[in-house]
Amino acid sequence: MNFCPILFTRRAPFTVLLLAWLCGCLPVLAELQNAETEVILSNSGDYFDTDANLPAPVTPSSFIGAYVHLHRIAVPSDPLEKRLADIEAAVATARRAGITVLMPYVADSAGRAYYPSTHHPENLYGDWDAAGAFIATARKAGMAVYPTVPVLVSGHEEPRGILEKHPEWALRNEAGKKYGFISPANTEARAWVVGALKELVARYKLKGVTLDYVRYPNRPMMLDEASMAAYNEATGGAPYTVNDRGDTPYQRYKESQLTELVRAIDTALPDVRKVLYSWGAHVADGHYVGQRWVDWVTAGYIDVVNASGYCYTDNYGDDYMKVFRNRMKSARAQIPADSDALLTFCLGIVTSHGGIKQPADINDYLTVSREEGVEGVAFFTLNTLTEHVDAVVDGGYVTTYTESLHP
Repeated sequence: MNFCPILFTRRAPFTVLLLAWLCGCLPVLAELQNAETEVILSNSGDYFDTDANLPAPVTPSSFIGAYVHLHRIAVPSDPLEKRLADIEAAVATARRAGITVLMPYVADSAGRAYYPSTHHPENLYGDWDAAGAFIATARKAGMAVYPTVPVLVSGHEEPRGILEKHPEWALRNEAGKKYGFISPANTEARAWVVGALKELVARYKLKGVTLDYVRYPNRPMMLDEASMAAYNEATGGAPYTVNDRGDTPYQRYKESQLTELVRAIDTALPDVRKVLYSWGAHVADGHYVGQRWVDWVTAGYIDVVNASGYCYTDNYGDDYMKVFRNRMKSARAQIPADSDALLTFCLGIVTSHGGIKQPADINDYLTVSREEGVEGVAFFTLNTLTEHVDAVVDGGYVTTYTESLHP
């Protein structure tokens, strides 16, 4: 085969076509153009810069989602070719299972992005855009992608990621030690969070995004120093303890500041479908996590609620399905009748709370959720669902569930 270096430019205008014809390389050019997506995906750096390079977003007809631990599919230490092949295989598995919305984590809880970012100080993959490769592959397969962002967590027990650069943004435990969670009450930190989301949405022309960790830790917490000063000014120095919950000035201030973050996200991303992962109705008022998601739905800040369905024999014994039903019923009751927000649930295949014991359990959760008026599901995760896909397909679990959403 003849070698024509001109063919390795980003575009092939008329002059390139003419030169290619003169040196007998048109067959090579045709082959290269047919493989455009694959060539682009194998590049490193910021290569999703035009509409031609990134397939258009897909609008799902139903919300049959799956969270994806991207770093466990495209393993950073694997060769590039294997990462791309494993992404292709994962997307094919999801499509076969009946998934319509893929929800890959595009950053981790240590504050590392999975794509080149001007906001996150570290990309787990160096210069390579793992998120972009996944999004392009999924869209090419006709699937919607609502990337999942762990919004406020950045290290858990120790400040990591952006909190290493801005430790003054960190929440603190009751002893005053800084914690690996961004304070939503800090105005500079809020601006950073919103900026990071805007960057992500613009980069991939997203139509939806999934918001995880839009909450405080489930334990007594102090706000950052600047926000505690703001609290004292706003409340006239109202007494508080970090154990405050319920209708107390400190709890209400924490909740109001988290609500302000969600409002700011909605204002910045008005045309983007916002999915919120929540533990459920019991955290919507007076809880340590401060997640007043019912208010957010009522205000129109959130479009889809993905309520936890983590109820198993492991944590609830023989009553697990009764607990699950009550959890779905309570979440359904919290959403105003005139709201357009969609209630979905998170079906955990393997979680820290427990997991399914057999594939048929999946059908049980789906059936009960529909009986309680839930309108969609997100599996946690595609990684752990994969081994059950044959049984899910053979049993028609997702197919039957999807049909029930469109009677």
